[in-house]
Amino acid sequence: MTFLRKLFLQNLPLKILSVVLAFLLWGFVVGEKDSEVGVTVPLELVNVPADTAITNDIPADVSLRFKGPRNLVRNLSERGMIKTIDLKDMKPGVNTINLLPESFPVPRGLELIRVSPSSLIIYLERIITKRLRVMASLEGEPADNFAVTKVVVKPDSIIVSGSKSELSATDFLWTAPIDINDIQKNLDITTPLEKYSRLLKVLESDAIHVQVIVEPKIDLHTFRDVPVVVKGPEYTYRVQPDKVTLTATGTVDQIKSALKGSPPQVTLDLSDKPPGRYMLEYGVSLPHGLSLKKTSPERLKTDIYKRRVKSKRK
Repeated sequence: MTFLRKLFLQNLPLKILSVVLAFLLWGFVVGEKDSEVGVTVPLELVNVPADTAITNDIPADVSLRFKGPRNLVRNLSERGMIKTIDLKDMKPGVNTINLLPESFPVPRGLELIRVSPSSLIIYLERIITKRLRVMASLEGEPADNFAVTKVVVKPDSIIVSGSKSELSATDFLWTAPIDINDIQKNLDITTPLEKYSRLLKVLESDAIHVQVIVEPKIDLHTFRDVPVVVKGPEYTYRVQPDKVTLTATGTVDQIKSALKGSPPQVTLDLSDKPPGRYMLEYGVSLPHGLSLKKTSPERLKTDIYKRRVKSKRK
């Protein structure tokens, strides 16, 4: 026991100091153990060749994975880190840029072990100009019994610039949507163009004036079995057929009014017609506002005999 007590207690301050130094050394060694950390670095593309444009989506940043002593890794900061890519010598077409670890600045004591993405695909295209037609984008429907009969767009074409592939497949531009829901009268409006791709640029004013002409809707109505009224015959006759079919056009209100009023009239004038066989046109009188679209048949087969019509006694 005396030996053990002497062993532990002899030079006790030195032994305590040794233990403390051992812990410190252990902490230093553990602190020096390798660790990993990821950082995000913004990408900056510079010196894009004149009259060209990048037409595909490029990542806004790149992820870097560093390895090194824990105390160095812990103090690593993203502040001020940026990756600049110079495109001044790039040609139109598909270009691949490899993002190699050695192309990035690496803090002393650390190792860059991974770059993601490891490469960039850049589609570089020529910028061209083209004149495109402007089309009005109408949304909705006019009020019942009304219809759009004409749309006037000024200017009706406009010059734009954009990538060759996009403009080669584009013949016109739409205006921003124009609401025509339930309108009953003409609409005049100035509207911008619809937003297109980020590469398409309008080289003229994009203030487009649109005039939408709205009129009562024109409908068709067929009047069947309208009797033929013969006027002024001097001789006996036979008309075939003695009833015709009329097709007329008019607004819905005009047609409704016509159906409630007097029907259309068909007249065949035989005055001063000598005996014989004829294919005669006939007259049509329609209710107010209606227009004649079609008659069936167009002519009437008419036989006029030599026997005179007996005059009525007074």
